[in-house]
Amino acid sequence: MAQILTPRVFWAQRHGQLMLCVDLKDASESSAELKEGAICFEASGYGAQGQNQYKFSLDLYSDVDPEIACRTFAREVLLTLQKVQRDWWPRLTKQTRKPVFLSADFDRWLDESDAEREEQLKEEENFNKLLIESRQRSKPLDNIKRCYLFLYNLVQFLFFLHVFVSLSKSFLLNNGLTPDLLESTGQTIRLCQLLAFLEILHSAIGFVHSPILPTLLQVLGRGFVVFLVIGGQEELQNPWSVLAVYYIWSAIEIFRYPFYMLGSVGCSWRPLTWARYTFWIPLYPLGVIAEGVCIWLAIPYFAQVDMYSVHLIGANLYFVYVLYAWLGLLPFGLAVNFRHLWKQRRHRLCGRKRKMP
Repeated sequence: MAQILTPRVFWAQRHGQLMLCVDLKDASESSAELKEGAICFEASGYGAQGQNQYKFSLDLYSDVDPEIACRTFAREVLLTLQKVQRDWWPRLTKQTRKPVFLSADFDRWLDESDAEREEQLKEEENFNKLLIESRQRSKPLDNIKRCYLFLYNLVQFLFFLHVFVSLSKSFLLNNGLTPDLLESTGQTIRLCQLLAFLEILHSAIGFVHSPILPTLLQVLGRGFVVFLVIGGQEELQNPWSVLAVYYIWSAIEIFRYPFYMLGSVGCSWRPLTWARYTFWIPLYPLGVIAEGVCIWLAIPYFAQVDMYSVHLIGANLYFVYVLYAWLGLLPFGLAVNFRHLWKQRRHRLCGRKRKMP
């Protein structure tokens, strides 16, 4: 009768998995089962003591799934067990003293931080596979949506680029401000702002993943300044304050719209991503200051005329009061958009920070 011996066993782990490698060549009749928290293995094969019957039993540190995957190869038997709870075990067995036949499997061994990174990479790989498959199975309506978003962002980019280049060219050539320049750029800005109201709809119906509150605040805030404040008394408005508003807005949008234009077709360009999530840091506060100056300079004019005021029986709502209230709300709108864009910047440019061991 053949002698029953203990084989050499090598082990490694992941957060949700255990791997036991039994050093047996040409193993046959192998069996593995879980009995009262202990894994019991038995097989015949060629091990450290030659051709014999080998078996072992290990009381595991914590609970595992009773189903054990047992794969037999020419030079080893690999056992794979799934942990009931996804955590990192300090050792394989309940006993603090390691059995003499048990060793670490350095070919499969990972530290806890490396295992976490491996899981993250696998999740990202699976996500990318699902994304590619979903794109391959995309319906014609999805393609129409992507084309529409691409064209929308392209048109907005070209309009704002026209404003930015026109104003820059005027000052570089020392032409200064002219009524024709302000009128032409003002018409372009008003057209862009009318189109921008579609962005609220895009966010509301799920065409884009942007939260609706920052989009609503930005679009309504700019519309208020363009159509009511500047448009209501453009001939009396300080041209330099109008120039500052148009110039800062266009400087922001010539990076924002190309970024979204490429994103609508699943493309990205690292320098453009950096510019889109960096230049807004000084430009957004400057834009809010320029808007505030426009509103402040408009208050004396609207205090003299009765434009936009609402007169009800027993109550009057003067537009000047709305302007003062709007000035008070500008810092709130800036804070909401600043917080939203800062979180996006950290996500886009910093990425996930690796956990240090």
